[in-house]
Amino acid sequence: MKFQVHLYVYSTSIGVHNCGGSIIDDLYILTAAHCIENDMGITAIEIRVSEHSQAAGGDHVSYSAAGILPNPYYNSETSVNDNGVILLHNAIDFTEPGVAPVCLPAVGQTWSNGDQTMVSGWGLTESGGSSTPDILQVVNISFVDSTTCGSDYGYYEHEITSDMFCAYDQGAGTDSCQGDSGGPLAIYNSATGRWEQAGIVSWGIGCGFNGFPGVYSDVTQMLWWVNAIADYFSNHGDCLNSFQKSVLFSVQEQKLIQLLFNCLNSALKAVI
Repeated sequence: MKFQVHLYVYSTSIGVHNCGGSIIDDLYILTAAHCIENDMGITAIEIRVSEHSQAAGGDHVSYSAAGILPNPYYNSETSVNDNGVILLHNAIDFTEPGVAPVCLPAVGQTWSNGDQTMVSGWGLTESGGSSTPDILQVVNISFVDSTTCGSDYGYYEHEITSDMFCAYDQGAGTDSCQGDSGGPLAIYNSATGRWEQAGIVSWGIGCGFNGFPGVYSDVTQMLWWVNAIADYFSNHGDCLNSFQKSVLFSVQEQKLIQLLFNCLNSALKAVI
């Protein structure tokens, strides 16, 4: 899983497993908004790439964050727009072994009920478990019809919205679980010979519970957000009038990120 990212968080000198993520460009990491929303300072997070085992002294390469950008329309109560982007301080070196970006799907791309996908992470291996595995776990699961999934979750007053989809393997009981959040659900495109990221691990009731598939943030529904970030960082210096990009990279307060959000949102709303 060359595009898999492991997010570690530091409240002291000791880091702890937080979430997963995926490499979508040499400077951008895709993850879930709920993984990065709680006023997390950029120095608190370590982005590990090329990691297979999280044992001490493992096989990863570490990067630091320059910006933490949860989707400004994320709703923590409904999990709508549960996606975000981490901007790296230094570009990932794709000449290193075991590192590569995942492809993003085309706008309007759809998948069918039963299509096989792959989800990965260092999350719990059973619902209610207490420890995460050392080795990256990978399971094959299938898309589940959103109407059926929505009906099941509806009894618990959880809505499956248009920016979400469901997936698991009911027969095998395989599913994503707590700690896999933010990680990729990918599908192999046989026409192009490339992996494409269809979803981001978001939420669910338990892990592998009958009738309750894992719920994923649909990447096709947030491409505008990813593209807006990349576009405005690359081409619209007016959004950074109040401070230089190099200053943004070094300042540790989330308030500057919010200033950027306000600017981005104003520019986006003017053209949407």
